[in-house]
Amino acid sequence: MCFKLRLKSCLLAAGALPLVWGAGEARADQVFLKNGDRISGTVIDHKNPDGLFLATGYGADLRIPWAEIDALSPAYPVPKASDPLQEAALLPITAEEAAQIEPASASASAGLTAPPEEGEKTKWTGAANLSAALKDGNSNSRELAADARIKARDAQNRYLFGGKYHYAEDEDSVSSDETTLFAEYDRFLTEKWFLGGRLRFEMDDVAQLDLRSRAGLFSGYQFYERDDLALQVKGGLEYIRESYANADTNDHIALSFATDYEQAFMDDAFRLFHRHSLSVPADEIEAFLLNSESGVKVPVGTFLTGTAEIDYDYENRPAPGAEKDDTVYLLKLGYEW
Repeated sequence: MCFKLRLKSCLLAAGALPLVWGAGEARADQVFLKNGDRISGTVIDHKNPDGLFLATGYGADLRIPWAEIDALSPAYPVPKASDPLQEAALLPITAEEAAQIEPASASASAGLTAPPEEGEKTKWTGAANLSAALKDGNSNSRELAADARIKARDAQNRYLFGGKYHYAEDEDSVSSDETTLFAEYDRFLTEKWFLGGRLRFEMDDVAQLDLRSRAGLFSGYQFYERDDLALQVKGGLEYIRESYANADTNDHIALSFATDYEQAFMDDAFRLFHRHSLSVPADEIEAFLLNSESGVKVPVGTFLTGTAEIDYDYENRPAPGAEKDDTVYLLKLGYEW
C-alpha cells in the first residue's frame, strides 16, 4: 500500500510539471466588430493606423479598419487612426502589404491548432479541467475529478502528455479511485503520415488494479489538423503489463487502434470531441481493453470552458470481483491556453 501511494504521488507530480511550461500561451485572438460580428484568428499587425491585420486560417488574411472594431480580446494598444476610412469592414491584404508586415507574437487556440510552418517556433496548447461535488444531508457523497492535456507542435514533431484523476465516495464507501497518466510522441514523415510511440499508466483501487503499464509503437494518418477540425487514426503494437491486488500479474503483446477527433462549430460557439483506444492481446483476444472520452466544450470566458463529458472504459477480463465496464459522467470547468 505504501508503495502504491508513493508511486501515485510521483506520477501525479510528473504529470503536473507540463502545466507550468504551457501556461504562458493564450487562446485565439477575438475581434468584435461594431455591427455585432465576431472574427477569430491571430493578430499579425496591431500597429498600423490603417487597420488591424488578422490571419484567419481560412486561406486569406484580412485588414480590418479600426473604425469598424468595437473591442479586441486579448486587448492590444490601438494606434491613432489615419484619415476616416470609407472601406468595407473586411479587406483582403495585398501582396505589398503582406510583405511589409512583421508578425506579432502569435497565439494559438487551445486543443485545435494548425501545425506551424517550417522554421516557426513550437506551438504550445493545453487545457486543465476540474469537477467537484459535495452532498451532505439525507445522504453523504463526495466527488472530485481533474485532468490536463498539454500539446507541443512544430513542423515535424508533436508531443502530447497529461493525465486525469477521479475519486468518488458515497456514504463513506469509495466507488471510484482512478489515476491515469500518459505521454505520446509523433514524428511526421509527410504532411499526413506519422510514426510515434506512447506510454500510459493506469491505477484503479476499486477494480483492484495496482498498476497497468502500456508502451506502444504505431503509425498514423492525420486527415485534418486545422484550427476548426482535427481528425487522426493510428494503429500498431503495444506491450501491456497488469498487476492486480487479488490476481496474478499479466503480460501481453496487443494490437492497438486509436482515433482522436475534435471539431469547432458555429464560429467556435461549441466543440465536439471523441477519443478512443482499443487494445486486443494477441494471445488472449477475449481480454481486450477499450477506453473512450466523448463530450462537448463551450467557451464561457476568454480562457475558460465548460465541458460535459462521458468517459467509458471496458475491460473484458477484469480482476475477480470487479465489473467489466465503468462509466463516468462529468461536468467540468476548465482553463485553456
